[in-house]
Amino acid sequence: MTADWLPEPNEIAVVELPVRFLEAADSPRLCGIDEEHALALAESDSLLPPIMVHRPTMRIIDGMHRVQAALIKGCDTVPAIFFDGSDAEAYVLGVKVNTRHGLPLSRADRRAAVARVSALYPQWSDRAIAEMVGVSPKTVGTIRSMGGGDIPSNGRRVGKDGRVRPLNSAMSRERIRMAIASDPDASLRKLAEAAGVSPNTVRRMRKTIQSTQDTKPGDEAGTAVVTDAPAPRVRQTDSVAGLPSPGAGSARLSLCVSWSLLSRDPSLRSTEAGRLLLRGLSMQSLGPETWERLSDSIPAHRMSDVAQLARQCADTWHEFAQRLEVGTQK
Repeated sequence: MTADWLPEPNEIAVVELPVRFLEAADSPRLCGIDEEHALALAESDSLLPPIMVHRPTMRIIDGMHRVQAALIKGCDTVPAIFFDGSDAEAYVLGVKVNTRHGLPLSRADRRAAVARVSALYPQWSDRAIAEMVGVSPKTVGTIRSMGGGDIPSNGRRVGKDGRVRPLNSAMSRERIRMAIASDPDASLRKLAEAAGVSPNTVRRMRKTIQSTQDTKPGDEAGTAVVTDAPAPRVRQTDSVAGLPSPGAGSARLSLCVSWSLLSRDPSLRSTEAGRLLLRGLSMQSLGPETWERLSDSIPAHRMSDVAQLARQCADTWHEFAQRLEVGTQK
């Protein structure tokens, strides 16, 4: 299901459904039915559009107020169209159609919907969810930063145009650089899989690296020399399940590539503790250029505080690593 998907009612047959067969909606409206709005619909002589029903569960996707209005008028049936998708798709569809017509969703309704849609489809971009729910992309980003929705394990999201983009392009470039440095002769497909990007992206990055390495002093007056030394490799003392052993392959995997592979391990992705661990490790996989940029952005009066906190975090990770090493020896 893409973020811009929505069935067209004129392409779906309208049927008369007995009200007694219908189940209450999994509605984005936190306060449920607005009785005054339902009464206003019942008193109206206008022809109301058909409700939308999730066929597998007979749950109302859109039209709870119209069903209530039918009951007020003493009607036993209501016109309806069916939707045959999953429960998650049915919820998202209900949110989208409620932003297009009927009683407007409240601010609280929309924020709650953003959090739930983000959890159901963490690969969708902020802009795609914003258009779906009827809020700004900034609002979606704020709610996501507060924990409303998991971070995609592959570090990528799908935009409203259907194209896949990395959450952090700088991190993607770092992973590509380190993958190439670890195994310069590897195929584009192998490097792309290790870095979690497309082969075309690796090809462009390879050309960029090659062009910077070919730049020599004196080639052009006034032009600074650009160097692109490979990032230091990380020593791995033990092989990790699902990762190539340092002694079994060519070069040792870099930290970023190791995290990229770990983040696709179903045994970690399928549990809450595993996803929490991956989120913590994702920050540790930043490349040297990113760390340098972060250090340059810290105000002078906060450098000592940040340095102290960084050392405490390092000590915590060191203790965690020792605990894991003890566990592997049992």
